[in-house]
Amino acid sequence: MKRILILGSGYISGCLVHFLTRVCATTQKYLVTVASVVPKELEDLATQFTNLQTVVINVKEDAEALHDLVGKCDLVVSLLPNDMHLPAAKACIDLRVNMLHASYNSDELIALNDDARQNGVLILGELGLDPGIDHLLAMKCIHEIQEQKGKIVSFVSYCGGLPAPECSGDNYLRYKFSWAPKTALGNLLNGARFLENKSVVEIPRGGGILDETKQLHFLPELGLEGYPNRDSLVYLEKYGLSPHIRTLIRGTLRYTEFSKRVKTLIKVGLLSDDAVDFLDPDVNQAPLTWREFIASLLHINLSTGNNDANSAFRTVLSPTEIETLTSLGLLEDTAVPKVGTPLTALANHLEGMLQFKNGEQDVVILHHELEAKYPMLSSHESVCGRKEFREIDFIVYGDPLQSNRDSNFNQPINRTPTTTPHAYSAMAKTVAYTLGIGAEMMLNGEIKQVGVILPLTRDIYLPILERLAHYGLFAIERILNEFV
Repeated sequence: MKRILILGSGYISGCLVHFLTRVCATTQKYLVTVASVVPKELEDLATQFTNLQTVVINVKEDAEALHDLVGKCDLVVSLLPNDMHLPAAKACIDLRVNMLHASYNSDELIALNDDARQNGVLILGELGLDPGIDHLLAMKCIHEIQEQKGKIVSFVSYCGGLPAPECSGDNYLRYKFSWAPKTALGNLLNGARFLENKSVVEIPRGGGILDETKQLHFLPELGLEGYPNRDSLVYLEKYGLSPHIRTLIRGTLRYTEFSKRVKTLIKVGLLSDDAVDFLDPDVNQAPLTWREFIASLLHINLSTGNNDANSAFRTVLSPTEIETLTSLGLLEDTAVPKVGTPLTALANHLEGMLQFKNGEQDVVILHHELEAKYPMLSSHESVCGRKEFREIDFIVYGDPLQSNRDSNFNQPINRTPTTTPHAYSAMAKTVAYTLGIGAEMMLNGEIKQVGVILPLTRDIYLPILERLAHYGLFAIERILNEFV
């Protein structure tokens, strides 16, 4: 039996264990160990999967224990936060064990490429949904166009994990968490860089990406908007695109009005990850209420003698901003959790509020738009060129949540014998199944490359897309030709 070590026990881990031990286990068996710093999550997983081994470990602080675990396995799958992949990757390189993960490759991880190649180790990254399936679908389309001598002049891509439309109307943001809340919120402060109509647009960190939000019309009935995601220009080289391309944008999808409303949280200072004394659990001080906390961040003195509870906030906030805070319970007299930083406190608060209820489901929407030009073709009486427009839609609905326990799609949910025995979110399925297929390929020796790589070559993206389709996860492509 091949041995797989999964690092991390969060939103995706349960679905990945399910895939490795129950979905693909008809062809071969894997011995799976999950290692995490959260004992409760490990206990929950161990009760769901009887043959699962679990280990409590702090990857950042216990290098010896990490090396011991890595040395006993054939493959490592890291579901850790992006900044925690590095110690795992170093251990894998030292011990000549392959590794894969679903996060963006950091500069520090890329710097390990030479060491990994020298030791014959494969570290395959960005193999989830976004990044991941977006790469697979993009490269398949790009290579098809290039093989026909086409030149890509525009590439636009948006992806998002959302509550299904019918499940989105019960909160002001029309958003619910299907993955790590703190990461999802923190990403709103990322900077971005993209190309639009041959002009490079650079946005520094701090929330400016939300000012670049555009209304999107490819699924008009849903009412979607998108804002830029990270540095799109790095994909000029990675995707093999011409430096003369007109437009190159990769972005994040949300329902309309999300950006306008969430900017309130940035303005107030709730997305700061800097430590605050009165949020320090070791400081002997009574916790503030959310109302008091917001007032302190805005330097407002609350007047106890005014009958209008929000009059003090109106001096610095618009009615829409006050409505946003009120709807999210952030002007109430309930205690702020003492968890170190405003961002962590907000994530803990919203995780309870923006969770899926029984019977609700999420949806993953990934949309690519490509425009290509082809060389002039001559016939007996005419000479013409061809423009081609391609649209790719990858849409997956999660299983409806059916549980009388906490609303956490990481947990399998018992259902009637006539239906699937486990229910998982679309986010969990798309990330976990992609990682799981990649793990199978690596353990079977199907990927011959070594080093720190991305899934951008045919030997990787074609088999994964074919196997995802086998499990019902596939894209629909439309092609429109125009002769000029």
